[in-house]
Amino acid sequence: MWSHLDFEDWEGFAQAHNTKFLWPDGSVLNDTAEGYIDDFVVLTPTADLTFQVLYVAITNGTIPPFTAVATLMNL
Repeated sequence: MWSHLDFEDWEGFAQAHNTKFLWPDGSVLNDTAEGYIDDFVVLTPTADLTFQVLYVAITNGTIPPFTAVATLMNL
C-alpha cells in the first residue's frame, strides 16, 4: 500500500537545486544524453523524502521510448 505524502513548502526558483543525472557507473550525463529524457515522474513510495524513485522515459526521438528507474540522492 502506498503512503501519502504532502508537499506543502515549495522552494522558490532562486533556491532550486541543479539535478545531475548519472549513468550506473557514476559518470554524469552530458547535455546530449540528458536531452534524451522525454518524461519523468518522482515517487516517494515510503513517504520518506530520503527515499525517492524516479521513473524516466528515454528516447532520442527516433526510437520508441523505454523506461528506466533510478533512485534520487541528495549529495
